[in-house]
Amino acid sequence: MRVVMTNRCNRAVTTFTGLPYNEIVSVECMDLFTSVGFEITSYDGKSGQLAFDDDQRHFQFLSNELKSIGSFEIRGVVVTIHETTELLKMNEKLQKAYAELQETQAQIFQQEKMASIGQLAAGVAHEINNPMGFISSNLTTMGKYMEKINFFEAALIEMVQNSENTENNASLNALRKKMKIDFILGDIRSLLEESRDGAERVRRIVQDLKSFSHVDEAECKVVNINDSLDTTLNMLRNEIKYVADVVREYDPDLPMLLCFPQQINQVLMNILVNAAHAIIGHGTITVKTYCENDQIVVKLSDTGRGIPPENLTRIFEPFFTTKEVGKGTGLGLSISYDIIKKHGGVIDVESEVGVGSTFIIYLPLNYSRESADGK
Repeated sequence: MRVVMTNRCNRAVTTFTGLPYNEIVSVECMDLFTSVGFEITSYDGKSGQLAFDDDQRHFQFLSNELKSIGSFEIRGVVVTIHETTELLKMNEKLQKAYAELQETQAQIFQQEKMASIGQLAAGVAHEINNPMGFISSNLTTMGKYMEKINFFEAALIEMVQNSENTENNASLNALRKKMKIDFILGDIRSLLEESRDGAERVRRIVQDLKSFSHVDEAECKVVNINDSLDTTLNMLRNEIKYVADVVREYDPDLPMLLCFPQQINQVLMNILVNAAHAIIGHGTITVKTYCENDQIVVKLSDTGRGIPPENLTRIFEPFFTTKEVGKGTGLGLSISYDIIKKHGGVIDVESEVGVGSTFIIYLPLNYSRESADGK
């Protein structure tokens, strides 16, 4: 650090330091700063930052070499000090406002995306419902027709067998065996049963799509969280089934909850997708619900990689992600945090590297429509 002796100063220096002129001159500049209570927070030989009054006030100082005209001889150094307290405060406010603006834009984008997905899901569900309606109806009718055909075939065989025309009886039996009528009738029965089962599965998928999108339920309503979990798990079946077994530990007497269903489903989906992505090989995802102190508690646990301690305090920050570029926006958990907070609840996480993570959601039962509607 270069030694700069004070030879002269202006009145502002004597006023600020409270020292007379003769006690300022001939004192090393940095010693003068520290003697009156300045803390030198940074200095690179030419400029630096000063803090004063327990970091309540901030200053910037600059040192410029004073050279003789027409030569490189250094006659001295001019040190100027400027207070930057208000500038720093304004900068902090601007940074905070910018961060809030980014977060708000991200939330609006995510909400619009989810709304679009919901509209798409509802549209797909509606389009599938129409043809599945007559497919299911036709399968039921075909089942009834087959019963009549079986009855007619049995009566025809009995009639031929009871007749005295043994030649016709033998011909009918030979033709029946050649065309494998017994096998065909039995197989038709199995095909119809499988088709009805498939139609029922499609119907359940459509219902899950409609339940998950909740396009007609954008307002606050009473729901069963166990049903919301089942719906979300059904939606994520292909995402989860190859990496984890799902263990459901539901409280069968769980009270109904007043909430925004689509938003709660979004939170559950975000956490469950993260759980599936965290598992290496094949693991377990445990979903548990219970009631405690007038709150519904949802625990979502996985046997994945776990979260390092240094990341635990940051996972709910907007845009924070440990995923590869292009595989994560860092918005899912941040938006989930805000949704749960909007519902008057709390979301927390416990994790151990190499063991897994547990996200715990607390949702109060005394959540009111007034607070839900933002009144």
